[in-house]
Amino acid sequence: MQQLQDSRATRGQRIAEKLSELLDINYDELWQAVLDKAGGNPQAVGRAHIGQVLFERGEVKTVQKAFDKYLADNKPAYVAIEALTMQHGIELIHACGGKAVLAHPTRYQLSATRVRKLVEEFAQLGGDACELPATSEPISTRRMVDRSIAEHGLAASIGSDFHGSNMPWRRLGDVPILNDDQQGVWESFATLA
Repeated sequence: MQQLQDSRATRGQRIAEKLSELLDINYDELWQAVLDKAGGNPQAVGRAHIGQVLFERGEVKTVQKAFDKYLADNKPAYVAIEALTMQHGIELIHACGGKAVLAHPTRYQLSATRVRKLVEEFAQLGGDACELPATSEPISTRRMVDRSIAEHGLAASIGSDFHGSNMPWRRLGDVPILNDDQQGVWESFATLA
């Protein structure tokens, strides 16, 4: 975890460096504003913090525009995050006593075939649950994920993917509802005495 947290801090700094060059902004000022957004913790810095700073500085009209123009994959300030393999991630989660959940599988810009293969690989590697698509996604997407979950015997997870009021399209508490034949991953948690 320390390695991943350190890489997150380094990633944030590299994004800030790119933006300081692209937008002719003083790096130290930009990085300090980003750190302030992240509560002073460089390991907590995410692209949403950086997008918020760009919005507040007037560099973009919305936080989403910061992603669209600079921060999203393959945009000028994008920096890939150092990550674990899926297998290693699942193993680490299990070693800590957790349940491994595949988060928002339909949000990786994959075809339906690739999403199904991703869910299959996750299950074969020992994953426990798969997050259901957001309520804003098409019903056909939900049905495809429902079939994949059932086919591979996974539990389901739900969430709104809410990251703050600066992303109004993700409403806190707006979560999908489990089908009658689905088990929520939380149902497998040991009850605390």
